[in-house]
Amino acid sequence: MSRLLSSHSILAQARPTLLVLALPLLVAAAGVFVAREARAADKTLDQQFAGRVSVDKKGVVTLRYDFRDQAQLADWETGAPFRIYGEKLDDEIGWFDGHLDIPSKKGARLKAAFTGDVTMEAKLRVEAWSDLGAWFAPADGAHDYVIYTLVERYFHKWDAGQTGGQHSIIQFGDQWREGDVPEDFVGFRYISRRPANVEHKAGELVPLVARWVKNHFEMAGPDGLELEGKPKGPKLGNLVAGFYTAEGRLRVDEVVITGRLSPAWLKEKGVRLELSPDAGRDPALAGEMEAHAGGDSKATRALVARLRDPSLEEAVRTSIEEALSKGPKRAVSAALDLLYDGSVEARTSGIAIVKAHMGKDFGYNPKANESRREAALKKITDAIQKDPELSGS
Repeated sequence: MSRLLSSHSILAQARPTLLVLALPLLVAAAGVFVAREARAADKTLDQQFAGRVSVDKKGVVTLRYDFRDQAQLADWETGAPFRIYGEKLDDEIGWFDGHLDIPSKKGARLKAAFTGDVTMEAKLRVEAWSDLGAWFAPADGAHDYVIYTLVERYFHKWDAGQTGGQHSIIQFGDQWREGDVPEDFVGFRYISRRPANVEHKAGELVPLVARWVKNHFEMAGPDGLELEGKPKGPKLGNLVAGFYTAEGRLRVDEVVITGRLSPAWLKEKGVRLELSPDAGRDPALAGEMEAHAGGDSKATRALVARLRDPSLEEAVRTSIEEALSKGPKRAVSAALDLLYDGSVEARTSGIAIVKAHMGKDFGYNPKANESRREAALKKITDAIQKDPELSGS
């Protein structure tokens, strides 16, 4: 267990690639995972997590948070691997208007530990277009963490008076300490950065993707942002993940985290890498399927609307496609709207339903360019108009 670190803010040194950062963070406040006496594995994944959870045959887990209800906040806690100068110690994360709400100069941490490749994506609602993003940190509390930050100024501005303002991937570590500084200070290196050429206003929702894959850092974001690079310090092993903001308030939505949960974490929490038999059962969805099968056109439209969600779990998407493919043929008319949708996932579902009822896809390829899709769509709509059972007329 680490000792209490000092409460210094930042000490800058006049070198373009090295800054020295104080780390005034209690281990407990950081939410560091420390293995304790193992519990009996008496819980399934869906019993452990408040978010939507799935696991594939290879043991890769996907967690989804849309924050439609406050209950999903139970999987998150206040914390980051560093503290921001000027923070209010009493501020805590919360839930507001369907978002994970992070106060200025604070972070939020998912209560789970991963190992190996991890991808975290989210939509960030901007208040201040500066110093907001995601982070990965060693689960044992070591200082070798990495941040994926939009419009980074907080650290950069201490570097020989420069103002920063770039989208950046930054890795921290004790090994970059230099000079006569306290032992609890750490340094950092820029892994990759790019100018932020577009300014986003308060209230805008911007995408962010942070990845640690194949011992490689990758970042994607607004305005075609793509950054990548190899670690300049130790590679990440077991890790924890979260978000932070150094300036304005940050609201986070549509979080999707994919990776393998740490075996040590699973053991310590007493969680089995499986779902309960009732996991994923949605009474409302089951009701819509039953009503559709009975000829309820409103239920048919509701099922089609669900397929518009590109983040819909694959198992749920498949079950809806099967229900619409076997039900009344007028589902084809409802599914026709999916063929015009902006997401490949929705278009793929739509043509699967059309083909199930009409016996062919009319040359429609959901990944083809718009002109080719339009040519196939004309053939489909012409065929539907000639068949009253398909058109619902």
